[in-house]
Order: sequence, then C-alpha cells, then structure tokens
Amino acid sequence: MAPAPSVSAPGIAPVPGMGIPFPSAAAPDLAPAPGPAAFKEAPTPALEVIVRPPVASPLGGPPNQAPGPSSTATSMPPVAVPMMSPVQAPTPSRLMAPGPAPSQAPVPGPSVTVLPPVAGPVAALVPAPTPSATSAPATSPTPAPTPLPTLAPTPSTNLTPMETPAPTELPTPAPAASPTPAPAASPTPAPTPSSTPAPAASPTPATAPPSTLTPTPSVAPAASPTPSTVGAQLPALKLVDNQFVNADTGSPVALKGMSWFGFNNGQTMVDGFYAGSTFQVADFKTIVFRQQLLGFNAVRLPMTFSDLNLAPKSWTKPCTDDTEYLKGNLTNPTSPYSSINTASLAFPSFAAPSDGMCNSDLPNDSTLNRYLYVIQYYIQQGFYVLVDYHAAPGDTTVSSGNFISDWQTLWTAITALPNFSSQLAGRMFLDLCNEPDGLGLRWEDSNGSPGMTTLYLQVMDALYAIDSNVIFFVEGTGQNGIGAAWGDGFVTDGDLISQDGLSDPRPFFDGLLSKPYVDQVVLSPHVYGRSVTGGSQTTKEGTPLWNRLSASFGSKALTGYTSSSCTTGCTPKRFPIAIGEFGTTLALADDLSWLRDLSSWINNISPANDGQHSPVTSFFYWCWNDNSGDTGGLVDDSWLTIEWAKVNFLTVTPNGVSSTNSVAPGGWGLTPWYLQ
Repeated sequence: MAPAPSVSAPGIAPVPGMGIPFPSAAAPDLAPAPGPAAFKEAPTPALEVIVRPPVASPLGGPPNQAPGPSSTATSMPPVAVPMMSPVQAPTPSRLMAPGPAPSQAPVPGPSVTVLPPVAGPVAALVPAPTPSATSAPATSPTPAPTPLPTLAPTPSTNLTPMETPAPTELPTPAPAASPTPAPAASPTPAPTPSSTPAPAASPTPATAPPSTLTPTPSVAPAASPTPSTVGAQLPALKLVDNQFVNADTGSPVALKGMSWFGFNNGQTMVDGFYAGSTFQVADFKTIVFRQQLLGFNAVRLPMTFSDLNLAPKSWTKPCTDDTEYLKGNLTNPTSPYSSINTASLAFPSFAAPSDGMCNSDLPNDSTLNRYLYVIQYYIQQGFYVLVDYHAAPGDTTVSSGNFISDWQTLWTAITALPNFSSQLAGRMFLDLCNEPDGLGLRWEDSNGSPGMTTLYLQVMDALYAIDSNVIFFVEGTGQNGIGAAWGDGFVTDGDLISQDGLSDPRPFFDGLLSKPYVDQVVLSPHVYGRSVTGGSQTTKEGTPLWNRLSASFGSKALTGYTSSSCTTGCTPKRFPIAIGEFGTTLALADDLSWLRDLSSWINNISPANDGQHSPVTSFFYWCWNDNSGDTGGLVDDSWLTIEWAKVNFLTVTPNGVSSTNSVAPGGWGLTPWYLQ
C-alpha cells in the first residue's frame, strides 16, 4: 500500500481544553532498568506484508498488514541489548512495496527505558455484567493429563537465561480512586464433589537452546523525576472464575481494546507515523490520548522476536501542532450522536510537545527497549496491554525450541524492569501465539511440527516459573471444517470432532486442568465475516454462527470444560473469554449482517440468547491501523479521520443493530468521551 499523503489540520475552530489535565508530551527523565544482556545479532528480514495463507476449506484468512514506508533515521550509536532469535523470512501470497530504507544508522538513545510513575485521575472502567445466579462456579479437578511429547530444541545461536539483578522499585504515588461499581451478590450453589484420579507426570518443559548471550553489568536506576499530571494507571486485574476482576475489590472489569501493529512488519514501532507531520498523526503520545478519548482501555501490541532484533528506525521529526483541533476531530458527526452538544461537555486538556518534535523521547538504542517503553507508557496512561506474538506465514519460530526460549527472554526482560511489581504487574497479559492455523499448526503434532497442546503447556510452564501471577491468552486452531478458523477452534464435543474431522483440543484442556496456572488462562478466539475468511455466508450469520460460537468457546465460559477422563461427580472449569480480533471494512452487506448477529451473540440477547453461552464483555478490535488490507482500521488512510461507523458499532447500548443503518449502535460497551 502506498504511503498516505501528509495531512494538515482541518479547518475546525480551536476549542479550549477543559476538564481534567492530561499528559504533557514533554519528554520525561527516563530511569534505566537493570542492564539486560546483549542478544546475538540477527539478520534483518525483508519488509513484507503480513498475510494469511490459503487453507483447505471454504475459509480464507484474516486481515493482512501492509508495512508503511520507513522514516529517515537520526545519528546515535546503538548499545548492546537483548536480541531474539531470527526466523525464516515468510513468503506471503501478496506483497506491497516496502518504504525506503533509513538513510543512516540510528544513534544513541536512552538505555532500557523505565518511565516514571504518574499520578492523576483514573479513567472509569466499564463494568462487566454480574454473573447469573444460576451459573455454577468453576472449580478445576485434578485429572490425569494426557502425556505430552517434550519439544526438542532446534540447533540455534539463540538465548540463554539472563543474569538479572533484583529490580529496584520506583516510588509510586497513590492513584485516584476508580469509580468501579460493586458487583451485585449472586448466590453460589455448592459445587459437586469431583472424582479426582491420580495425575500422571506432567511433561518436562523443553530446554532453551544455548546461546552466546553475555550478561552486561547492571545499571542503577536514576532517581524518579517528579510525576507529570496525567491519566493514571488502572487497577491491577486477576481472573476469578470466568471473569476479569479488580485484584483489590473483586469488581468485574471489561477490556475494551484494539490492536495497533508495527512491531511485526518491519516498522520497529507502532505503525503510521509516515502519514504526516502533525501531532495527531505522527506523535505517539498524542495518538494514545486520541485512543483513550474514544473509550478504549486496552491495547494489543503485535510483535515478532525477529522484529525486536531489528535496528530501530527513527520516528523523531519536527511536527506541526494541531492539538487545538483534537476535540473537533474526536467529535462524532454521525447519527445518533451528531445532535450532542459537545460544546457544553468537558474535554480533557492536552499539552503538545513543547519542543515541536514528534516522538522526541522515543528510545533509539534498540527496538526491544522501544517496545518496553510503549508498554510502560500505555499502562501509565490508563490502558491494559496485551503482548502478542504475531508471526507471518512461513515463520518457523513457533515450531522450534526458539519459541520457548525467546518468550523466556522477553518475559524476563519485562519482569526485570524496576517498576514491574509496582506498576506493570496485573496490567499486562501474554497472547502466546497469533492464529496458529496460519502457521500450519494443529492441536496435535502434525507434519513434523509439535502441536499447540505441547507448545502452549511448555511455554506456559516456562513463563509461570518466571512470574507465577502471569495471565495467558490462548487461541484455538485446527477446526476450519466448521468455519472456526484463524484463532477460533476450541470445540471439545467428541461427536463434532469425529463428524467434521476437527483437530482435538481435549488433551490440551486435560493437561491444563492439572497445572497451577489453570485459573490464569483466557480463551481468546478471533471471529471474522465472509469478506475476510471467504466461505458461505450461511455459516457466517444467524443460527449457524451462534451454534458454532457457543460450541467452540461460548460454552467454556458458561458451563465450562470437564476432564475427558472424569466420568462421575465432575466439576467443570469455566474460562474467561476475550475476543482477540474481529473487524471489517463495513463495505459489504454480508459483513453488516454478520456483525449484527455477532453483536447479538456477545450480548446474549434475542434471538441469539441460546442458553449455551454467557455475555462476552472483553474484546480487542482489529485494528487501529489503516494499512490492514482486509479490514481497514479505526482511522482512514489519512490516519487522522476516525472511521465513525466502526466506533458506533462498538458503542455502549446492547440493543439490536438496524438492518439498514450501518452506523447504529452495536452494543460492544465502548464509551467515547462524549458519552461519559
């Protein structure tokens, strides 16, 4: 996709900022983290579009990602930082022209970045519905897990564990109280005693491949600067039964998220800064402010380990201050919101970068440090963050021993940050493998590659050993026969598996039930309409769609999963659900009917209230980026103008979606600033 033209600020009268102060974009003094070890250099893969391969079924694949052009780099010396293992360059079925290469190598930025703690008002959370009084609690049995093969590492010049000094905590000011309503009490029926067979020995995790990793001396963190007045971080979360809850109060919390890719398509930063030279388009902090005012409280950050090895491109450049037009550009001009008198509504103030530069404090020493910076900044601004391994077709990392060791290295680097315990823990989660279908992987071993049953359990074993409070997101696979493709694929009904020749996830769930982290796993399917996946429209809407969603993952939240080895007195384990991707251009009538029916199902309202699933309140929309070939983004090709029809579909009210009005509310719980 060709780069979008440079965009100047629209002719909208400036509106003075009102309400709570929001972040100053002035560069904070950044404290370095304990010095991580240097990774071995990896080759830089060619820029290629992330696409989905064809599969042997009526379905195709989800949204393609086209790289934007690269920017011109500044001149600062790189420092030694951790590098992930290289992967085989993918061979996409469609390519878009990459942007020009940086004109010179980047030079010295800050070392591993630890942002200072912040203070300020906490953004309101959207509470999830109170669990039904009839829902049974989930208590996991201890079944006999199916023995799993041990993944043998491939010969590699990869990583060994880093020698990490004890992290130094940064002072954290007390955040303002979040207006989180207390959940209504629901009666809890006494659980049925479960029959608990003796567990078999759990699989031995794969040993990480050896590496030439050399630890570097630790650097003591600098004193934390005086915090800016900004939107404060949200409460830490944990999983209880089938819900995300505030770790302190137990109140249900819903994640209203979107994906923003760029750390997986060669841009070495979230994407789109090439589209212009104004703060609203090309400045990271200003864009985060825009996303928050649209109502999002979570972000999914796709990455690959090979991209974290790339030399970072510089996205620091002079920018025009167009922040006086923020309110006008974030005011919904479409029905039914065009009649809202936004002039009378409070609008948070925003201080543009005082130096007239976009991204002036973005780390330029390594892409890994930059990724850690982005995670920390989002969390400090009132977002939850989902770290997502998002490989292109042809990537071999997942099917090799490097997948486990690279995840260990990344998670070690994150948990070693001095502010991890005080600011990051409970506010970030790990999406272990994006759409295993696209990598040719099934639940069971196949075609010489380990299955996701083996891979998931072994990588979770390894990461749980680093941090026992980690929350995992897992995606399904191997069930394209019923249209459950590209991250869906959790059907455990034996008759359906046999009838349709589906890959069988029951050994995964059986093995998971015996793990200490069984209550720290979220099912995160992806759901797309026919314009993305192909196939027959009759399977994409109405009763066939609802039956498939309930059979795959909806029932796992309502009635739960019972061990396949348990025959009497079994207590099912229920799982939280977060839709990891869904999206559309809204250009086709088929997609509008699919999205209406999907909206009815996630809200569990007539005619989709089938009694087989609970409402699904957490999601990550695909995506912010305009350069997603199959879906477009939440911004158009200017990267400035909001696609309001999509925002409207995500807004609060769970009423039915009009069959004729493409901008009618769809009920996904998003609450933009003008509705708060």
